[in-house]
Order: sequence, then C-alpha cells, then structure tokens
Amino acid sequence: IKRGECWLFPNTFPLAGHHVAATLCRAHFLDVHEFSAGMVADGMMAARDFLTLVHRSDPESRYGIFLWNHLPPSAASMVHPHVQVLVDARPTSYQETLLEAGRQYHSRTGRNFWKDLVDEERQRGERYIGENGSVAALASFAPQGNREVQIIFKGTSNLMDLRDGEIGGFADCVVRLLKIYKGMGVNSF
Repeated sequence: IKRGECWLFPNTFPLAGHHVAATLCRAHFLDVHEFSAGMVADGMMAARDFLTLVHRSDPESRYGIFLWNHLPPSAASMVHPHVQVLVDARPTSYQETLLEAGRQYHSRTGRNFWKDLVDEERQRGERYIGENGSVAALASFAPQGNREVQIIFKGTSNLMDLRDGEIGGFADCVVRLLKIYKGMGVNSF
C-alpha cells in the first residue's frame, strides 16, 4: 500500500495475525520537529487502508493498533522514520481492559467514558493540552511512559472508520506535539 511517500510492507517478524511496517518518507532520518502533517496523514491513511483490507478478508480481525516509536531511546529498531500497524482477532490485554472498562462505565452512567474524560479534563485544565475538530490531547493521569500524551478521537472509535478530515486533525495534533517535544529537549518518542 502506498500513500504519498509512505509505503506499507509485511513485517518480517509479525507480532499479530496481520502486521505491517510502513516507512513514512524517503528521508533516512528526521528529527522530531521535522515531520509534516502530510507524512503523518499519509501513514494513518495507509494504515486505515490496510486495516480495511484485512477486515474484508478476515472479519474476525478487528482489533487494530497503530504504533509509532521514533529513534532507539524509544525502543525503535531502526532510525528510518516508520510506524507499525497490527490487527488481530483478539484484543491485546490492554485493549481488552480499556474496552471492558468503557462498557462498564457506559452501563453505569449511560455515557461515553472518553467524551466525559475530555470534558472533565477541559474543565479542570490540569492535564488538558488542547483539541481541534477531530481529536483532543491530554497528558495522561497515570502515564506508562515519559511525557505521555493521549490523543483521543472525538467522533470515531475505530481506525477503519476514520474520515480523511479526522486523520488530518490527528496529523496536525501530532506534528504540533512533536514541535513542543523538540522545544522541551525531547529527541525521541
């Protein structure tokens, strides 16, 4: 699958039923502030295309993951800017925890946990970073990593259902965050 300069190709050592890697650009190295929204959007659109193809041929494979760690300090195995996309018939334990907690919250309150989280964080202003029409960015309450940011899609809960405009909003948010990281002296993510 090709979108702009992004190429998706099978992962040599798959970690799921379906697993691809994707180069985001031709450049062998980019500093964190050098990614463009177009590169990020192309990578996400290519991932959406891959997930849709997989789901058509294997409808049980519906738990997708878009992973991006850049440079060795963040456990990236290569310097070249790349992402990984996985999809499987079973959720990871973390996905299952989030799904079950979301179901329980909805059962108790009748509301969407993620919408309520964004609303609450916006109101408190403690961890709220910002938002656009597509996504909201929050600093994690209990981060699993250094300077972790949660990017929450506001209108779509499935990567396959993302519209181009939502992907554009996500890409813009990511690029802004990467520029902030660079300003803070963070050189990998």
